[in-house]
Amino acid sequence: RDRGCKYAQRASCTSDVPSRPRADSAPTRPSLHATTTLGRGYESKIYLLRLHLWAALWVRVESYTRTTSGQFSLWDLVTKRQCWVETCGASVLSVNYIAGKGLILSQLKDARVLNPAFCQLSPFNSLAEEMVPTLNSTCFAVADSKYGKVNIYDASLQKLALNVSVEEPKSKGMCMCVQACAGLSSATAHILGGFEDGSVVLWDCRNPSRELSSLKVFAEPVMCLDVDVTTRSGVCGSPLKTLEVFSVTQDQFQLQKQYSVELRNPGVSSVKVRRDSKIMASGGWDGRVRVFGFKKGKPLALLNYHSATVNAVAFTPGCGTPAEHSNLLACGSKDERISLWRLY
Repeated sequence: RDRGCKYAQRASCTSDVPSRPRADSAPTRPSLHATTTLGRGYESKIYLLRLHLWAALWVRVESYTRTTSGQFSLWDLVTKRQCWVETCGASVLSVNYIAGKGLILSQLKDARVLNPAFCQLSPFNSLAEEMVPTLNSTCFAVADSKYGKVNIYDASLQKLALNVSVEEPKSKGMCMCVQACAGLSSATAHILGGFEDGSVVLWDCRNPSRELSSLKVFAEPVMCLDVDVTTRSGVCGSPLKTLEVFSVTQDQFQLQKQYSVELRNPGVSSVKVRRDSKIMASGGWDGRVRVFGFKKGKPLALLNYHSATVNAVAFTPGCGTPAEHSNLLACGSKDERISLWRLY
């Protein structure tokens, strides 16, 4: 039913409605096969997914989902059933699991935390306190509603830790997406932000008063980005018909453009690099999920299940994930469905 490639097969989906094949420029490969069903469709649009290893009483992989109705859902991927649901009363902008702390960090749309903008927060997972004395692993970065400003908040102390800003806020505009990075250097932590003018900006948390580097990647706003600290590279998307891959130099921490990936249709709402640094996935406004090799941007798969914008893509973490749930890709869409794909 779906066009894809030998690298992918659909592990599960959230609807009994058959997917509709669509034409695209991706190479023709063997069909994808549905093997199980995760559950029924949501009654609200899905905007965020997180896949994590739950290491309390269970040893299994769970999927955290976010909807516009202000509901958290925890899915058990073994039984394909919801095992926990929590209603918040307000739309949830993001939800993250803080590794090593056993905490779920959520961001509500009506939260009165540092005057946040509409973009999702990004936590500093595995951050050593000696990197930046004022930060710890419960800190997160979130864009401010003011032009060119990003705040770092300490969730454990419930207070502002520090903030960073661009040198020309009016020309850069608002921060559209943000990524906290604790692995680009063993001596400090960094923050990457994507802005309205199409640029990506890098900051050193030890010296938040100035930009380390700025790179113009699009003529339109940067809508999403992800960073792979192992290869010191990142990928970002926009309303245009390309993905842009960039790198961070070893010594001077300068942003440099690596290559572009051309897309058939415009609009990218989500991107993610798998933790083994081998592949990346993008969710498009056209409802398609595209999988590429991360090293050179080679097209690997075109996943044609969703009928509306794919707002979220997420990979299972590499370390500690059971073999039967390794290499999973979860996709959440505006069509109220979640799909799971097994990638080789």
